[in-house]
Amino acid sequence: MQKLNNGKQQKIFIEKFARQAKDKDTASILAEMDPTTVKSAGEANIVHALETKVFPFFAPYIKLSNYDQITNATLPDGRAGLWHYTYIASAEENMLPFRIAVIDTADGPKILDIVVNECVKGRHPICK
Repeated sequence: MQKLNNGKQQKIFIEKFARQAKDKDTASILAEMDPTTVKSAGEANIVHALETKVFPFFAPYIKLSNYDQITNATLPDGRAGLWHYTYIASAEENMLPFRIAVIDTADGPKILDIVVNECVKGRHPICK
């Protein structure tokens, strides 16, 4: 039950993230990244991934789809978050898959990882 409650709270956070990605709001997204992730990956690498992969993917974003598959995400340091496997809907009503890992912290939800435009069999049901 806790995973479901956390998942619902995190979905609101993910909707906000999707709007920020559509608006190419690098500063807000970096502030919402897990500090350990930023330190490990490097801020310049994260900014590059946002600009070359994430922002173009979210450009046609209208809304999140109603589908959301949630699984556990465990970090090497033992912290636990949740992977959300979902879709964005575009104006053309295309369903575009992405997944995002989010962890709850004392400072609110933080992004651990984002993977766009990749279907995961068993997690994204309209994948072929």
